[in-house]
Amino acid sequence: KPSSKPLKPKSRGIIGIIGGGTLGTQLAALLSFKRYTIVVIDQTKSQLEKSKKVHRQICDSYLQQNFITKEDVDAIKVVYSDNMDDLKKYHSTMHTVIDTSHDYHKKLVIQKLIKLIDNKCMILTSSKQKCITEISSYLNKIAPNRREN
Repeated sequence: KPSSKPLKPKSRGIIGIIGGGTLGTQLAALLSFKRYTIVVIDQTKSQLEKSKKVHRQICDSYLQQNFITKEDVDAIKVVYSDNMDDLKKYHSTMHTVIDTSHDYHKKLVIQKLIKLIDNKCMILTSSKQKCITEISSYLNKIAPNRREN
């Protein structure tokens, strides 16, 4: 006998987001609506609390505008942590990490990230001041066996 309850789609995968500021929080919300499990990492607990609050506000706004349903909100999975080492839990299942950290933290973040994620995990990063060549050169220096795509 078929169930009357529709099956909820499973998570499309796990995405890590480094930085719980404006960009990281908005990416977390939008990607969580697309059924990705999101892991938000920020070293500042107050920033994580702000990120959670803004995420709820975005959900409420999308609900009011009928862009998402209550079932969509119930299916959202976002994990918040102030410890980058928590990414180890997702080592073999995380396929993408988006680094939204500030430029002055960038090298340290990438250096630590390389040790915590699988070699197949894609790293997306941006910078207001550093060019992609500088970031790529640094990545090649600290992880020469990691392939760039």
